[in-house]
Amino acid sequence: MAEEHEEERSQAQRADLTFCFFPHLKEFLVIDTRPELPNGPQLQTFSTDEVYNEEFYHGLVESFARFLRHRDYPLLMLMGLSTNVEQMLRERGMETLLAALNKRTSVARPPQIAILMFAGPLLNAEEHQVHNILAKVFPSGTADTALADTTKRVTGLLAQERAQGQREQQERLRRGLMEGDGGFLTIWERPPE
Repeated sequence: MAEEHEEERSQAQRADLTFCFFPHLKEFLVIDTRPELPNGPQLQTFSTDEVYNEEFYHGLVESFARFLRHRDYPLLMLMGLSTNVEQMLRERGMETLLAALNKRTSVARPPQIAILMFAGPLLNAEEHQVHNILAKVFPSGTADTALADTTKRVTGLLAQERAQGQREQQERLRRGLMEGDGGFLTIWERPPE
């Protein structure tokens, strides 16, 4: 009885769409677990270039310009500028992500959305840990192959993310040592736990 209640609560909290972001990569994944999908959960790969195209940036500039021209309370508006810009970026970004997804599969109702950001401590996750995380994303009864394939795909992108992050850190270090720009440079960073 308690297990059934826990499963119902878990199903109610489970997201319809889970976006898996890798900050240093141009690829991201969408795990679509909406119950109305005829073939069960789907894994889709998107490119940031595909989603965040020139149209996105043009719309963002227009939104920001409208915001800056708001004259009712100019001082208050300027004081909250960073918060409002962050909110604008989040809203516009999510609208754009859902529009891109809707081009591939219809999103009829507003979905429950979760975001997995593969950064920080998650960068060091091993395959079995990634599998355990993703097992909570998929509904019970999902084919083992779907979970295994998604785990393999995420683990591969996670390895690319780690490698790209290390390359960028090495490049920052090289530039800091070679260019002598007088800026602050972190030579050693405590590794994530």
